[in-house]
Amino acid sequence: MNNGLDVKRLGIFLALAFGLAWIIGLVIFLTGGLVNSPVLVPQLQLTLAVVLLAVGYMWAPALAHVLTRLLTREGWQDTWLRPHFKRGWRYWLAAWVVPALATIVGAAVFFALLPRYFDPDLTMLRGMLAQNAQTATMNPWLIVAAQLGSAVLIAPLLNGLFTFGEEFGWRGYLLPKLLPKLERSAASAGTAAATARLPTGGLLVPLSSRTGMQTRPSVRDGRRQEGQHLPRRR
Repeated sequence: MNNGLDVKRLGIFLALAFGLAWIIGLVIFLTGGLVNSPVLVPQLQLTLAVVLLAVGYMWAPALAHVLTRLLTREGWQDTWLRPHFKRGWRYWLAAWVVPALATIVGAAVFFALLPRYFDPDLTMLRGMLAQNAQTATMNPWLIVAAQLGSAVLIAPLLNGLFTFGEEFGWRGYLLPKLLPKLERSAASAGTAAATARLPTGGLLVPLSSRTGMQTRPSVRDGRRQEGQHLPRRR
């Protein structure tokens, strides 16, 4: 049995993942970038860029995973989609709760080290609420509590719908392929996990360069506006 890397399938997967994502990035750039994108639902301020990012760009690795299996006739035996709740409920619970606890601890450490940034009166939030007559009398701490509650109870479910595209691609296909099939030691697993994180940065290059340029402010008609290019001085 071959314990080495499946170079052919890895190459096809990476080519599809990057190709699909970068094509979608080009579409975003050509249709106005991240700021000047056409608005699809005015009531929600939902733009074409947001839809393409959430549905197309972030799901490119998952689609590449599926296409690679189809093109190479790999089969579906090791997709790692079975949750195993009864056997692994502790890991599911930790994955749900630990990030929130780590955020709280991190915030406590930050404000302990830099207390000048701590505002117990929530001045900025009070100012934002005061701008609207319907929210001017609301207690800002209720807003904070609601945000924390939704971040712990609702956000993991909603965000999981979109981030699953990357998980099913990078962690569900690339990572197992980087692990030698019969030599899954702690060292090899750690190296493979670190290597599997590298493509994530490359996938976002179009957003941080070409399409990202669309978010730069400009001066036109004597006012600063978002979404245009500033002329370069020679």
